[in-house]
This record gives sequence, C-alpha cells and structure tokens, in this order.
Amino acid sequence: MGDRFKNFLESLILIVILLAIYWVLGFFILKIFGKEIRNEKGYGACVIGGFILKIALISILKHQ
Repeated sequence: MGDRFKNFLESLILIVILLAIYWVLGFFILKIFGKEIRNEKGYGACVIGGFILKIALISILKHQ
C-alpha cells in the first residue's frame, strides 16, 4: 500500500507542476495577447499528462 501512495504522490507533484506552468503561461498570454487559453480541457490535459510524463521519465531515465 505504501508503494501505491508513493507513486500517486509523485504523479500528483508532477501534475501540480504542469498545472502551475499552464496557469502562468495562460496568464502571460492573456495579458500580452488578450486571449484566454485556460479552460477545462487544458487542465484535464495537465492531469493526464502528469501521469504519462511520470511513466515516460521513468522509462527514459531507466535506459540511460
């Protein structure tokens, strides 16, 4: 059970980092160009991307 929680926590940290980057980039784009890019689909992509990025990073770093 400890491993599952650890894996979930690692994914959650990556998701929070991706969400922060998405929010900051969206804020700058809104201020510079006046176009809002932040929406539900983007936040969902960050959540799914966080899980996929964790798996991809582990695979890449494992083979080096």
